[in-house]
Amino acid sequence: MLSKKKPKQTLWTFHAHKSVLMCCSVHFRDLLSSKNNEPPGKKWEDEKFEMTVRSFEGFEAIMRFVYTADERQLFKTIDIIDDIEYSEKVDSLLQIMMQANELGMGGVRRLCAKRFCATIGLLSEDTVMIIFEASILCGEDRLGMFCFNWILENWMLMMRGWSEETKEQKISKLVGLVRGFVVAEIVPKTE
Repeated sequence: MLSKKKPKQTLWTFHAHKSVLMCCSVHFRDLLSSKNNEPPGKKWEDEKFEMTVRSFEGFEAIMRFVYTADERQLFKTIDIIDDIEYSEKVDSLLQIMMQANELGMGGVRRLCAKRFCATIGLLSEDTVMIIFEASILCGEDRLGMFCFNWILENWMLMMRGWSEETKEQKISKLVGLVRGFVVAEIVPKTE
């Protein structure tokens, strides 16, 4: 989920076509077009680019989607495992959505937000604040409204689940999220 833990450093290799990557993402377009000034004769097959990804599974899902344009490929790892906990499904979906946001892939990000809104059970008192925070970070207003409405309808359920030690901290965080969401909804977008 949106944890503050330092990620494990691992090296993964993905083979992809330059033209496919440039078509699917502003991030890749900027990264790869800056390499166009290389000396002639240098092969693109030999080019290597380093980038930070949130998770192997999330990035792999995005690459499968980029090559197939099939929404099922994007959510394949989430859908094939029926026995995993909802929190793991939420985490996987968040990883894909946040990675897509970082890569400037608005279509993939919107598909993930749509999936959150359509899948009953992904919102719970344990996951709603994390999903709400991600919706605000990614600018996914529909998902933000979905979380906001869920919070309003289930406020007492959430409060009962919080221990006395963490209640004040969680209320403070939630108020901040709601304030950020409401201000973002009121202030006109400049895009």
